[in-house]
Amino acid sequence: MAAAKVKPRQFVNKKTGVTWEVGDPVTLKRMLDDPTSYEEVKPEKSG
Repeated sequence: MAAAKVKPRQFVNKKTGVTWEVGDPVTLKRMLDDPTSYEEVKPEKSG
C-alpha cells in the first residue's frame, strides 16, 4: 500500500542553510513539528 502523495514543499535547515524538497508525509510532519530547526520556503508569487 503506497503512502498518499503530497505536493513537494521546500524547507531550509536553519543550522546548515541546506534547502530540502519534501514530498514524504512523514518527513513533512517532522519538519513542520520542528520550527526551531526548519523553516518552510514559501514560493514567491510572480506577477
